Amino acid sequence: MSYHKGLSIMIFAVLSLAVPAGADHGRACREDARRLCPKESGPARLHCLEAYKKELSAACQENLARMRAEGEEFKKDCREDSTKLCPGKEGRKLVECLEKDLSLLSPACAERVRKLQAGRRVVKERIPAACRVDSENLCAASGAAQDGVLACLKADPAKLGGPCREALAEPAK
Repeated sequence: MSYHKGLSIMIFAVLSLAVPAGADHGRACREDARRLCPKESGPARLHCLEAYKKELSAACQENLARMRAEGEEFKKDCREDSTKLCPGKEGRKLVECLEKDLSLLSPACAERVRKLQAGRRVVKERIPAACRVDSENLCAASGAAQDGVLACLKADPAKLGGPCREALAEPAK
């Protein structure tokens, strides 16, 4: 897999969960994904949506364009650091590698990684641990904000794993 393709998968998946609170991008691609890519999940669903770009709703096209732009910015800011510090790493492994020591990163890349971390922290506080895999597989393509991920997970409980279904059924603490 090329650096660009691997990075784009990671960026789409991470940024889809790390958009500003209050933004409701969750519905932007959900219906398009169900209609056009019903058998795909996670990064494969994102690639499927890209393949059907001209058939997507305007809101989904805007959402994917925003995510692509963010991915390009990340790639631009972190390309040298990625090549130097994390050769051969892609996707989540690349981000984990870059996160190991922010002091070794260029200021622009370190700032991008901090933003990803902050977004993930917010999501982790709101999404039960038992639902993280389900959220990545079922909701990443929707570009859902934190509240949108919860709505995405609750939209079709039959697709959730048992632990996630149980965690969502528990009253909030």
